[in-house]
Amino acid sequence: MRISKILGWNAQDYETVSITGEVHEPKSVKYGAGLSLEDLVIMAGGVTKRAYNRSIEIVRYEVDANQTRQRKIL
Repeated sequence: MRISKILGWNAQDYETVSITGEVHEPKSVKYGAGLSLEDLVIMAGGVTKRAYNRSIEIVRYEVDANQTRQRKIL
């Protein structure tokens, strides 16, 4: 599944995406057209033994006009 399709992004809107949680190497990477969630997990060294791999939580952070970070779980 392409990240842009899941989150409704235009490639020019975001420069980086981050992966954290139960992965071996949490990181931020430059967004590229066609980047998938699987690609991102692979780039982070895969999931740890503690990861629950039957589901994932995708969170989108946005900064509003007041410079307040808003969290949205997708």
